[in-house]
Amino acid sequence: MEESSPTAKPESFRGFVRRHLTRNVIVASVAIHLLFLAAAGSIVALRVLYKPQSVFVEEAAPRPALEPRKLEMKVRVQDMQKRSSRPRPQPRIMAMRSSDVSLPEIRRIPQAVQTPMKRVFSTHGISGHGSGLGGGFGDGTGDGLGASTVSFFGIEGTGHRIAIIVDVSVSMCEDQRGGIAGYQRVKSSLEDAVQQVGDGSFLNVIGFAEKVGACWDKMAVASNDARNEASDWIVRFNRLEGPYGMSSGNYRPGSYGLDASGGTSRLDLALTAAFEMGADTIFVITDGIPLIQKPFDPETGQYNEYDDPGQQVGDADIAAWESAVANWQKEQDKRARKGQGPQLVEGGGGPPGRPTGRAGGHRRDPVLEYWTTDDIIDHIHKLQDQFYLSKGKQKATVHCVGYEPDRDTRQFLRALARKNRGKYKKVKGMG
Repeated sequence: MEESSPTAKPESFRGFVRRHLTRNVIVASVAIHLLFLAAAGSIVALRVLYKPQSVFVEEAAPRPALEPRKLEMKVRVQDMQKRSSRPRPQPRIMAMRSSDVSLPEIRRIPQAVQTPMKRVFSTHGISGHGSGLGGGFGDGTGDGLGASTVSFFGIEGTGHRIAIIVDVSVSMCEDQRGGIAGYQRVKSSLEDAVQQVGDGSFLNVIGFAEKVGACWDKMAVASNDARNEASDWIVRFNRLEGPYGMSSGNYRPGSYGLDASGGTSRLDLALTAAFEMGADTIFVITDGIPLIQKPFDPETGQYNEYDDPGQQVGDADIAAWESAVANWQKEQDKRARKGQGPQLVEGGGGPPGRPTGRAGGHRRDPVLEYWTTDDIIDHIHKLQDQFYLSKGKQKATVHCVGYEPDRDTRQFLRALARKNRGKYKKVKGMG
């Protein structure tokens, strides 16, 4: 049997001890690290748990020195001052002191200047008419205190001295234009135009048919009383109960240019009256062309000569007339029930006339001549030159409204307005 070495036991003991020490060291190191980690984790956890929360506090905005409303007012005032048309301060010119200036010796007192000073007045306004003061002093054709804008059946015109010219002839009340009821609406529109003339402007209303009439014999300063008086003056024409037309007027214009022995729809006379009164803006409403008869000279004038067989009135003629009168009366009663008023026709109207006998024989009737529309427009142009242009004034503006006009009337009124700085408009019957 083999025996073991005497040194084997000690070596085994040392290895055992070494192994145990190494193991203990490792265990201790791990324990220390674990303790360190536990302590560090506890510290971190405590800091997280007990750390105070961050609170953000908004600082109050500084308040303005002025209250908001006062500040807003201050800004507005400053802005108005920047935009104002106030003249900028100019550099001041400084004069030398009198003690620094050496004056020559005056041996003689100079004579006082004896040149008189002239008082010169000028008018103000958009049209510049008239030589008097603004209130109408001087020759009565001044511009007044202010201009007014008037809407006349859709035409707007502005002036200081406004004349409204209205046709009051029977033809304005014919059925095709709405009859008498339609003419009442025309007058209502005219009243509206009158009420638009502002205080301080001048106003007049002129009517015409065979003759010319005016509310006043010269322009009146517009006021509530004047406007109401002008409206009342318009209303009285062509009422249901009459009277109709204007056979005699209260204004007689001077005789200028065209010679005439009569006529109808005398718009030329109405415009002459407005020019004489110094109107600068004129509104016209009419339905026809002026019919102006040239003077007839019995010595040199032409005649129509013919043989007239005459007329004998018999029973049949009287019976036919009576039947026509009865039919006419029935129609008038029917119109009265409808509130239309009597049927009017310029140059006629009314019940049929009773037939009368006429003796035969040789007849000699004068051939009458009338001024053309070109003659009338040229006549108005000459009046403008006489009353305005020759005195350094602007032409009067003439606005024209055709009340259910025919083709010839439209052409005439359009040309009249165009040649007198005005506008033209057609208005349908107001029935």
